Amino acid sequence: MRNKYLHLLFEKKTAIILILLMIVLLGFAKSLVFVVGLLLINVILGLIVRPFKYFLAGIEIVTLITIVTSLAYGAVAGMIAGAIALLTNLIAIGRTTPRAFLFVLAMIVLAWLPPTLAGVGAGITAVGIGANIAYNLVVLVSIAIFGGDFAKGIIYVAINTVFNVFLFTTVAPGLVRVMG
Repeated sequence: MRNKYLHLLFEKKTAIILILLMIVLLGFAKSLVFVVGLLLINVILGLIVRPFKYFLAGIEIVTLITIVTSLAYGAVAGMIAGAIALLTNLIAIGRTTPRAFLFVLAMIVLAWLPPTLAGVGAGITAVGIGANIAYNLVVLVSIAIFGGDFAKGIIYVAINTVFNVFLFTTVAPGLVRVMG
């Protein structure tokens, strides 16, 4: 029983260390308040969802953090925020596996989309939903290639897609306006 609590404490320390790393990397600017706030919400949401991870596994704001940060502050900031958001989320829900590296790489690549697509007139809603679909395809392909419970993967993708469509149609447009 004692080791269980020590393990949780380590996970929380790791999440805090990753958030502090974000502070150091992005510097002390107005953008920091928004990004760190979103990262904290992400960790809290992950800890709330953790006991229900099989039913609510797709409830997370990692894609939202990555895409809005990238659009508001540039691709590099989005890459850093996305990687930290995903790592803290995986730690919070207790899903740190070797495949996590692939997911982090996918999120980093997705951070390049918003500035590029904004230049051709794509809005935050279209970019966010497109990025979410691309990320979820990576999840499903990784399950197919590296093994895993495909039924759980489908449940994750379904919940995550619906949740992110909601976020990118309702929350993201206002969030980008405030962050910019």
